[in-house]
Amino acid sequence: MKDVETLIFSRLTGDTGSGSLESLLGGSGRIRCGYQQGAALSPSLVFWMFTGGPGLVRPDRAFTFEDFYQFDVFSNSHPDITFRLKRLFDGHCFDDSGLSEVGGISSVFDWEGPDGFDEALEVMRKSVRFRFFSAIAAQNPI
Repeated sequence: MKDVETLIFSRLTGDTGSGSLESLLGGSGRIRCGYQQGAALSPSLVFWMFTGGPGLVRPDRAFTFEDFYQFDVFSNSHPDITFRLKRLFDGHCFDDSGLSEVGGISSVFDWEGPDGFDEALEVMRKSVRFRFFSAIAAQNPI
């Protein structure tokens, strides 16, 4: 969903200051959504929707969706970056003001892959996945 990706990107790029993603990645412009074109950078962070589908029906009969987003970290300091991602997204409830498609979004940590090495960038690689729960906002007119 567009709203989910927008909130993820805003949270990632808004993390500035000491110990932030921006400082761990070595500056701004190193965070991209998977569909964005451009040369691969090292270090960098790329996120993309892994899978998604309908979730449970809440007691108020609002339909929910569960979207899994994967974050691929290309950096030799990937343990620090993945820890920061967990601090940013594990158990986080997003502010839903101004959203057009959803009525609320929250996220939890889901999975962490094995350590890897990217041959093209010659840098360590790590993948982590988060689950995003969203309630669909009422659409008017239908």
